[in-house]
Formats: sequence, C-alpha cells, structure tokens
Amino acid sequence: MFTSMFFLLLLFLSLAGWGLFFLYKVKIHPAFIPLFLFSSVTTVLFGAGLMNGMPSAANFVYYSGLLLCLIYLLLFLINKLSFKPLAHPSLVFFSLAVLFVMVYMRGSLFLNYDDFSHWGLVVKEIVRLDGLPDASTLVTFQNYPPGSAVFIYYFLERLGFHESLALMAQGFMTMAGFTVLFTWSSWKKPWTVILPWVISLTLLLVNAKIFYSLLVDIILGSVALAVPIMAYFYRKDWKRMLLVNLPIVLFLILLKDSGKVFLLFNGIAMSGILIASHREGIEKRIDKVMPYASLALLMVLPLVMNILWHTYTINAYSESYGDNKFAITEDKLKDIQKSDEFLASFDGMMMNAALNPLSSPHVMSLLVMNLTALILIVSMKRKLPKELVYSVVQFNLFYLLYTCSLYYMYVYLMPENEASRLAGFNRYQSTITVYVGGLLMTSIVYVWSKYAKSFRRVTGILLAACFLLPYIGHLGVLVTRPEAHVELRRDVKEFSSLIKTSGVSEPMITYYSPGSAEDGGYFSYLIRYEQLSMNYSFIKGVEKEDQLAYLLEVLMKSDFLMVLESDAYLKDGLSPYTDHEISEGVYRVKRENGQFELVPVN
Repeated sequence: MFTSMFFLLLLFLSLAGWGLFFLYKVKIHPAFIPLFLFSSVTTVLFGAGLMNGMPSAANFVYYSGLLLCLIYLLLFLINKLSFKPLAHPSLVFFSLAVLFVMVYMRGSLFLNYDDFSHWGLVVKEIVRLDGLPDASTLVTFQNYPPGSAVFIYYFLERLGFHESLALMAQGFMTMAGFTVLFTWSSWKKPWTVILPWVISLTLLLVNAKIFYSLLVDIILGSVALAVPIMAYFYRKDWKRMLLVNLPIVLFLILLKDSGKVFLLFNGIAMSGILIASHREGIEKRIDKVMPYASLALLMVLPLVMNILWHTYTINAYSESYGDNKFAITEDKLKDIQKSDEFLASFDGMMMNAALNPLSSPHVMSLLVMNLTALILIVSMKRKLPKELVYSVVQFNLFYLLYTCSLYYMYVYLMPENEASRLAGFNRYQSTITVYVGGLLMTSIVYVWSKYAKSFRRVTGILLAACFLLPYIGHLGVLVTRPEAHVELRRDVKEFSSLIKTSGVSEPMITYYSPGSAEDGGYFSYLIRYEQLSMNYSFIKGVEKEDQLAYLLEVLMKSDFLMVLESDAYLKDGLSPYTDHEISEGVYRVKRENGQFELVPVN
C-alpha cells in the first residue's frame, strides 16, 4: 500500500513538473494546463504506440517531468518564482477535484457492461502488451480510438493494473476538462468562482453513472467544450491558440469516432470567433492570414491522426474495416436494412427523445438555459450581448445537427433490435448536453459577470439554481452508485484470484451461473475480460438431462469449475463427483482414468 502511494505521488510530481513548465515558461493560462498536459501526454504516448514505443515514451515523460519538478522546486526555494499563479481558482479547483476523485474511486471495481465489452478490456490489453491493441487481443470493437485508455496507461505502466487507479485516471481527465470553465475566474469576484463550480457539478450530474465507469461520453463533451473557450480567450493570439488547442483536438479525435463531429462543430465555432475578432480591427497582414491557417491546421491534423489510427487497425487486425459494428460502408448507405414497422414509428420516437423536455432532463436543462439566456439578453436593453446571442444560435444549431447525426446512425448503422429501443441514446445525448450546455452556461456567466452591476447576489443564486435544478435528482446516483451486478463482479474477481494463485497456466475454466442466462451478455464479457482468453465454458443451467450431460463433458476438459450461483440441480448432478456439497466457490477438476473429482479451492 505504501509503495503504491509513493509511486503514485511520483507520478503526480512528474506531471506537476511539466505543468509548472507550461505555466511559467510557456505562459499558458492556468485553467488550460491540466487538459493541455493530459492531452499532450496522450498524444505523445499514442504516437509512440504507432511505432511500438509506448514504454519508452512513458519513461521519457515520467523522468523528464520529475527533473522539471526538481528544477522548479529549487527555483521556488531561492525565490526566483512566485507562488501566486498556483493560487488561481482553476488550479485550486483541479487540486480539490483530484483529491475528490481519489477518495471517491478508492477501492472501486469495473461494474459497467461496457467496461467489460470494450473500454476496460482495451485498458487491460494495452497494459499487458505495453502497446496499442492488435490481433492478439480479445478487443472486438477494433476501430474504436483508444485515447482514454492510452492516457490511463501512463498511470498503470508504472503502478501495475488496478481497476480503481484506472477509474481515478479517467476521473482526473474529466476534471481537467471542467477546469477550463474557470478561465475568467478571480478571487476578487467570488461569483466568477462559485458559478463555475456549480457548472462543473451540473455537468458531472448530466450522466452521473458514467463517472464511475470507463465510458468516455462525459469526457468527450468536456474536452470538446474546452476548445471554443480556449480559442475565444486567445482569439487575438493565433500562436497560442494553435499551441494550446492542437494536442486537445488531437485527443478529441482519439477519444471516440464521434469526436469528428465535435471537431466540425469546434471548427465552425472557431471560425465565428476569428471573424468576430477581425471585425474588432487587426492591422498586421500576417495576423489576418495566420489565424485562419492555424484553424486549418487544427482541423486537418486531427484527421491525419485519424488516418494513422485507421491504417494501424488495418495492419494490426485480420478483419477488414467493414466488419466493425458501426463502420460506414457503401452497402450500409445503399440499404437501410430496417423493417417498415420500424421506419414508420422511429421518427416520432426519435423526436420525442430529442426534443421533449418532459421525457428527458437533458432537453429540460437546455430549455432552461435558453430561457435564462433570453431573459439576460432582453434585460440588457442598452447593450446587446453579441457573444451570448451568437452562442445561443450556434450551440442550439449544434444540438440539432448532432441529433441528425444520431438519427443517421440509428437508421443506417445500428442493428434494428438496438435501434428500436434507442440503445445508448441517453449516453449520446449526455455528450452533446455537456458540450452545448457547458458552453451555454459559460457564455451566460461570462456575459452576466461582465455586464450585471446590481442584484448580483440574488441573480447569482438564481443562475446557480437554474443550472443545477434539472439534474438535482441525479445527485443520489453519484452518491449511492447503484449497479445491478456488484456481488457477481466481486465474486468473480475473488474466485479468479484463487485460480491465478494456483500455479496452473492458461487454465480451462467452466463457469456456472444460471442467474446470468438473460443478462444480455454481461457475464460472458465479464469472464472474457477477467481471463483475457477464450479458455472457458459458460453453463447457464442443468435442470435438463442433456444440459447435465454437456456439463460433465465440459468438465472432463476443464481445470476448474467456478460456481457463482448453486442450485439443487447442480448439487444433485455433481454429487457423485465430490465429497463436498456444491456451493458457490472454486473447484479444482482432478482427472484420472476417464473420471474426474471436484476438490474445493480455498
């Protein structure tokens, strides 16, 4: 325990060293440093992974960061640097948020279905390989970008694989995105500090269940919303706009395929920001041309990164791109492959989910934000807040365009049995809500703090209430962390540890769990993740003679039997093969002369 905490502290110090370098030497705004740093680390490791050099890149970042940390510590001791920039509200927020994440995630396990079907599996395989996943892994969604897993690798490469640490690293990235919301915060103006805290909590509650999993939907939204904020802050400094946003847009494209949609949205937003800043008057010719050239680079380089990832997957896997679940192919575009009944009812179902505030807290939240912005605009009769007007129009347009992209995905790409129940819609909608909602709330607070002169305490409280109330009911989810398979997951982990310490290499394991027969594949993905192999059989029940016969046949080829849920049928069927009553636990299968015996493993 002490050793793990010591190495974790060294990891923090290595990242802090780079953070201090970017703060004092590169002069990046304090609110941007956590996300800029994490995105840069991810981009460097991913680039190294394409060349099979992830461990070397991780070591370079780690040791050079420690050296930088030592140098800046000495500079502080001899009074060459001031501590004042470190007291910026954004860095105070991030420091407290990191502590919260560490306490919240301590001892946590992967529990979400998608952690085992993809996101957690990718992390585990990357740590095992010390590189990007390839054909030797069990990864099935092979075209999914691995950006978040690559970042998590930086923590696990030195400390070893721990699920709670992986969740912590993911949480750190989420909080880094929220830290950008404190761009215009000042201790002299308390509400510019309080309201970003409220916005951060609101965005965390948008889909609180995702926070304690490795799903990237909330991170995708928080990383995407940071780009326009940074671009607006550096709108008259194209060099810093390019420098700060480049690793972040690269990370955006590495998070998820839909990152390309948010790259497009951010390109539109940044174009508007640059055009508006030019109207304010720029004299030098280079300053008229280079901002747009920088914007072009910010759009093109992420697509180059995406091509590199696509090329890697073609070379690393035997399957073609078209074999992937959500691959966009000519055949899918030509043939919808949906029933007439589905097509007749889907439009209404989609419209209700995307636009009805009574059916979705996300829609209700966006409605409240738009009304709040409208009231603020109307109340400012003397000076029209153009920033807020443009934000309302643009970000609502983004929501509609994103909804259209989801419609396309459900109709053309997703299997009908999933599309008919809008599988994953709440997660997808939460991403655009974090992006659009976060930017709308930030725009409202920016304009309010800039122009509001009277009743600031009252209006500040009203703004906080408007932001938070649509999601206040989600607070219980964040606190209680409800999951359906907690006990099953813990039993599998505990029993698997017994097998791992048995000394049997690549064991063949038979799992018995009748309660998992109708779980939608959760248990199958769980045991694949736990074993990282296909050396297993999953028995869902033995109430029939042919089922019992199949179990006996499988056990003759197995090294272990893991019983997650015993029943009378199993006890009776296996009673001739053991001196103990079969209950939940692990049994060693000892074979001899065409027979076998089950011996409990303690």
